[in-house]
Amino acid sequence: KFIDFKNKAVSFLVSNASAQKIVQLALQQVGNSGEKYQTAAGLSTVDAWCAAFCQWLLNQCNILPENVGASLCADDWAEAAQKKGYIQMASSGYTPKAGDFMFLNYNNDVLADITHICIVVSVDGNSITTVDGNWNNKVAKVSRNINDSEICAYLTMHYRTSYLDITTGELTGDDKQALDYLATVNYDNS
Repeated sequence: KFIDFKNKAVSFLVSNASAQKIVQLALQQVGNSGEKYQTAAGLSTVDAWCAAFCQWLLNQCNILPENVGASLCADDWAEAAQKKGYIQMASSGYTPKAGDFMFLNYNNDVLADITHICIVVSVDGNSITTVDGNWNNKVAKVSRNINDSEICAYLTMHYRTSYLDITTGELTGDDKQALDYLATVNYDNS
């Protein structure tokens, strides 16, 4: 759910994951073949698996797939994310962040025909580095120019940064701020 109170966006989109955690996990997969990700997704070893790799990352970080409309097809991700307003077109001048997913289209710059999805791990000036599943049948770290014509759009993830201190029972971060704000406006969820 995405709740907007008095133009203050409160995100409840993903569970206990951060961009740093998913990026670190993606980097640890570099060099792997696709069999692990294809098997986890119920695909055969001849099926394309870039979206299955991205889905596996989300699953490993306990991010609920329905929150980002994930599927095993890159163009389905793009369509679902666009409907939810999580898409930034590359042509808009948006600067991607580590943890965003990047859509590539080798034919044109429209979301209707996405051919590849990968995860952004860093941006340095005009250089964008991603981890790509199904890149020459492996997980690979790939560097591209941020103005590459094949880069179509970015899925901007809404990662929460919340922690429950088990010694005090105190909630910190985004969730605490959201709950504190909801209390100030006498929000009733019943």
